[in-house]
Amino acid sequence: HFYMIGREALYMNGKKLRYGLVFIVLTTLIYMLMELRYGLPIRPLRPKHYAAAAVLAACSCLIHSRRAAASPGYAGELLLGCRNQPGRIVYMDYLRVLASFLVILVHVLEPAYALLPPHTFSRNVMAAAAGLGLSCNLLFMMLSGALLLGGREESVLQFYSRRFVRVLIPCFAYYLLYFFYVEGIFALSPGNWGSLIQSFLSNDSGQTPHFWLVYIILMFYVAAPFFRIMLRHMTEPMLEALAAVIFILHFICTYGPLVHIQFAASSFLASWDSIFLLGYYCTTRSAMKHYRLFMTAGLLSGLAIAGSIMAPESLGPLVYNNAPPQMLFTCAVFLFFRKHGDRLFARIPTLLSAIGRYSFSILLIHWLVLHRIVGDVFGINGLSFGIAGGILVSFLLTLVISLALSFLYDNTVVLCMDRACEIFFGVLGRVGKRLGRFAK
Repeated sequence: HFYMIGREALYMNGKKLRYGLVFIVLTTLIYMLMELRYGLPIRPLRPKHYAAAAVLAACSCLIHSRRAAASPGYAGELLLGCRNQPGRIVYMDYLRVLASFLVILVHVLEPAYALLPPHTFSRNVMAAAAGLGLSCNLLFMMLSGALLLGGREESVLQFYSRRFVRVLIPCFAYYLLYFFYVEGIFALSPGNWGSLIQSFLSNDSGQTPHFWLVYIILMFYVAAPFFRIMLRHMTEPMLEALAAVIFILHFICTYGPLVHIQFAASSFLASWDSIFLLGYYCTTRSAMKHYRLFMTAGLLSGLAIAGSIMAPESLGPLVYNNAPPQMLFTCAVFLFFRKHGDRLFARIPTLLSAIGRYSFSILLIHWLVLHRIVGDVFGINGLSFGIAGGILVSFLLTLVISLALSFLYDNTVVLCMDRACEIFFGVLGRVGKRLGRFAK
């Protein structure tokens, strides 16, 4: 009996020791992340900043411990997502990883080839690679459309409270991180929150130019519940007609002005919103029926994109972003991964699964990492070790640091903000129920 009591006491002491160690390590990491904005080496210890980091770490540990007690596989999901969950669409995890790789690569290549002499072979190859890499924007949108529009049935209120808020909170949290790194902790004082929210809504700070994609995704989340109902009631011929209209309108809006043809009003089917609908279309049987057509068109479009960008007078604006060649190229990539999803992309390695799990956060934070940490702190860019070496080192450093910071920031700041919103909406729900009962 005394042996069992002693063994249980040792276990509890060991558990407390582990929790204490995790708390200290997490507090130190948060503190170092805060101090990193001042450059290397880290300044002498600042007690107030360390205390603030300790409060954030304590709240995070409390939330994680409660969730871990309720879910045995919580630690694995935290790092890798639900990759072993039955029915998981693994090829989409690969597409998330690919989109994350491409968005970093594009932003490494663009400032690098801008420093090279015009019309040289190296510059042309880098520009063409960046042009093809811009398919990352469409991949992020198509993945959002495929998952949102093909998801399970839920009410509009449930969709907004569970999905829209879960995307909005990380966006705002990372926006605050950019402000902190540029202007310091005083930018986040309570007196500045009104201007911060206004700046976030308009994205006019100049610190987050890559957030244009994020805002388009957010706006689509607003309309997604209604598009979902519309698409699910469409027959296969109607879906094919919708996809055809999207491509035709994009073609006219892109190339019509070259022959003085321009619509008096714009159509959402010729805007970025239609890319989300194409993502859903690429998950249907109808799209796979035209697999060879998409592969051929995608290959020709890829050659057209590379050739246009390398031309003496760059024709890039006519072939990338949401121009038809980039749309066809991205659809071909999407369908290729879907076609081989049961064989080549049926299982995903651990590291790639972690990157896919935090792909959206990598999209949000990579700009800061690339320019403020890899560029300003480490002094490394795409040409630092020659063209090949500089691009590779910049890419890998940005990817690794972005993944590490995404994991840390998501599971501390974003986690606490998300939990605060859950509590807030829970209180509102209970108040609403009581008011409803009182009215009856």
